[in-house]
Amino acid sequence: VCSDQSYQKLLDDFGSYSPKVNVDTEYTNNDNLDEIHREAVLSQSNGQVYLLDYGLASKFVDSQGNHKDFGMDARKAHDGTLEYSSRDSHIGAHSRRSDLETLGYNLLDWLTGMLPWKTPEVLAEPDLVHALKKNFMADKKLLLKTCFKTEFYPQFLEKYLDYVTSLDFTEKPDYEYCKSLFKSELLKLGCVLEQQMNVKFTDPLRPALKQKLHYSRKFGRKNAPQDFLTRNGITKPFERENLCSFE
Repeated sequence: VCSDQSYQKLLDDFGSYSPKVNVDTEYTNNDNLDEIHREAVLSQSNGQVYLLDYGLASKFVDSQGNHKDFGMDARKAHDGTLEYSSRDSHIGAHSRRSDLETLGYNLLDWLTGMLPWKTPEVLAEPDLVHALKKNFMADKKLLLKTCFKTEFYPQFLEKYLDYVTSLDFTEKPDYEYCKSLFKSELLKLGCVLEQQMNVKFTDPLRPALKQKLHYSRKFGRKNAPQDFLTRNGITKPFERENLCSFE
């Protein structure tokens, strides 16, 4: 957050960040997630970057310090900003891997300005958002090619997403490994680590992109286009009660 301007507002007004800034942001965010997880609280949360908003934070360990078992909770299903919610979050099951997945979606959006499910019609249907995430995370090469609109994309992103999907629900993420991916990319981009991050937009001022919307309120339960399911390889409706872990 820069002063009273949100990250999304700056993106809408000025365009995307350079890869160097995005990876530097990701590198710092991973440190913050590690610190938050050590306090046994999940969240999008001192350094150059702050992760804020504890409104949907949840404990992932019990009073004895044991990780909570996997369990779907319809009351918490689809919580948070749909564009970036993890697949687990869509079914009300939260653990540390969820935060890393959300971080991955954010970085993709910052770098490319798009996610395959980031349209008003799709975001009006949370189950469709979840279904698309499951489909694309099962084929991360396709996800990256779709977002970057080319077969050439940063390899560290694929390695990061591969690692995220390899995590078990109760497994503690290897934050040092994640940081090493970002650190390696920063060095390739000529970034001097441990310096204060200098955030600059690389694109000239341009007309604002689509504003961030509260889709559930603005569009209600609008039906998706008739051929939407077929076009996206979804062969049957995804009912919330039938959703299960993405293992």
